[in-house]
Amino acid sequence: KFEYEDKIYQVLSFDIEKLSLQCVEMIRDEYENLVNSAYREFIAKDKEQFKRMLDIFMNEIR
Repeated sequence: KFEYEDKIYQVLSFDIEKLSLQCVEMIRDEYENLVNSAYREFIAKDKEQFKRMLDIFMNEIR
């Protein structure tokens, strides 16, 4: 899991060829448990941006 833009995401998978990271946004339920909320795909324009994106997310791992 990682935090980005004040939201928590869990990585589902990534695709090096498409330079994408598939995630699910997590929200807290009424008991403060993290539950799946919405699917999100982060897509980079090129390999350098993909590497920067991974570096940013890796620094926010919870």
